[in-house]
Amino acid sequence: MYRVLKFGGRVLVETPFMQTVHASPDDYSRWTPSGLRQLLKDFTILECRVVAGPASALAWQFQATMAMLFSFGSELLYRVGLRVFGWLAVPLSWFDVALERHPMAWHAASGYAVVAIKNAEDRRRG
Repeated sequence: MYRVLKFGGRVLVETPFMQTVHASPDDYSRWTPSGLRQLLKDFTILECRVVAGPASALAWQFQATMAMLFSFGSELLYRVGLRVFGWLAVPLSWFDVALERHPMAWHAASGYAVVAIKNAEDRRRG
């Protein structure tokens, strides 16, 4: 990103954190806010915030746990359960209206977003 972005350009990065494996069966990384700051260390961070809060993380876990519990080892029942319990979990995620801005929300967030800028002063380095 740094190499191709012009000086003064902005980047928006949104990452998962506390979620079940997505893009299953492969899932290669999770980023904490400090990990994102390290990844974007050559940029100036304008904003780093929770974009899906703890209630969304709880809804994901509820969905996956209940689907597993009622699948009885069947992949087909698990996939059906993900749909059924996904709908039942939606009301849980609504609590994020109150929780996403809570000062401790980053401890158990479902995802984060970072807005960063490539500084004009960095021309001296390149």
